[in-house]
Amino acid sequence: MPSTEERVKTLINDNLKVDGQPLNLPDDLNTRLTELGVSSLDVVAFGKVVAREFNITFYARRLSEG
Repeated sequence: MPSTEERVKTLINDNLKVDGQPLNLPDDLNTRLTELGVSSLDVVAFGKVVAREFNITFYARRLSEG
């Protein structure tokens, strides 16, 4: 079974593009997606993909806390 990191990288590669091009994903997953050129709207949509893949729930109140 793939590691969590591998699963996240696969989700990024399969779901995110910048200007129609694949995301140039750095080795360090601590980089913010918006720093890589992903729009904030796409980040929210990607959060839903991650939530579905890992069977988790994001709560808006907690997300706004930083």
